[in-house]
Amino acid sequence: KKALDVKARAEAGMKPLFPLLEKIKNIASVDHLNERVTELLSDSVPFPFDIEVTEDWKDTSRHCVFLSDPGLILPDTSYYGKKLVRHYMLSLYKKTTSALLKFSPLSRKEQKQYLKDTIAFDDLIRRKALSRREMADYYKMYNPMDTKEVCGLLAPFDLGGLLEKLYGDQVPEKLVLSNPRLIEGFKEIFNEKTFPLYVHWCYVNTIYKYAPALSEEIYEISGRSMNKLMGIKEMPSIEKQAALLVSSVYDQPVGVYYGRKYFGEEAKKDITAIVREIIGTYEQRIRKNDILSDETKEKAVLKLNSIHIKMGYPDRYDPFYDTLRVGDGDSFFDAM
Repeated sequence: KKALDVKARAEAGMKPLFPLLEKIKNIASVDHLNERVTELLSDSVPFPFDIEVTEDWKDTSRHCVFLSDPGLILPDTSYYGKKLVRHYMLSLYKKTTSALLKFSPLSRKEQKQYLKDTIAFDDLIRRKALSRREMADYYKMYNPMDTKEVCGLLAPFDLGGLLEKLYGDQVPEKLVLSNPRLIEGFKEIFNEKTFPLYVHWCYVNTIYKYAPALSEEIYEISGRSMNKLMGIKEMPSIEKQAALLVSSVYDQPVGVYYGRKYFGEEAKKDITAIVREIIGTYEQRIRKNDILSDETKEKAVLKLNSIHIKMGYPDRYDPFYDTLRVGDGDSFFDAM
């Protein structure tokens, strides 16, 4: 309902985001950033590297802290080396970003500076970032490294302090890097001299990140350059926008609701039973196999019996969602 209330969203404009933008603008130094790093992380403010907790690729029973490249302005690093392509794509980005910044509390002079510095900081990142071709070799994106070593490479960004605040005395001994090149060359990207560029890059990217939860006009503007490149001539209907936006945040409860309503419990039971029969058939064939050794057969059966059957939709969603409350007086931005 709040997503569909385009009038209320239009009246609010970018104002719901102003407190966070002001917080970013007032980060005066690297030390100031390090002092407020957990608060900024909870606000989903972009750092010069992405950090997340995810399943360990080599042992899915465990989780790991995973560091990867932040997003770039252009779709791939290869475009930066093509002069005409780069010029065209950056001109689209500049036009879109200039239109977005007009909704911000920045002066016209500040808007121009923030845009210029965002492009400059992006250029520092892209020199170390992975290309799409490199990302295609996904197995090369698993690079464990000693936590202390990573923290040393990321200085003056105090990752060690952030991890201690998050994990206390349970800080993981190793972190997983998707791109060691970025981490090893991080001091060329993030330092006292480039810090003002980072703050302005952070400010602009925060607007892009939260644009879908602001007015319909701001959301439309934020997607113009990418839509132009992809040949998309118009935005989806407001109803479809609402469904996509809400599902992106409340994906688990929406998925369970949709599954129960349109797939149903009986269909879920039926397809699960069929999968169990298939697994049982495989086990019979393995045990009757006269080529494999008994030890190999037992390991194969163990692997079969370790399969977690997930059909239709999850039985439950993360209980975290039950703690979320949306009041009648809350804006769409606050709800998201």
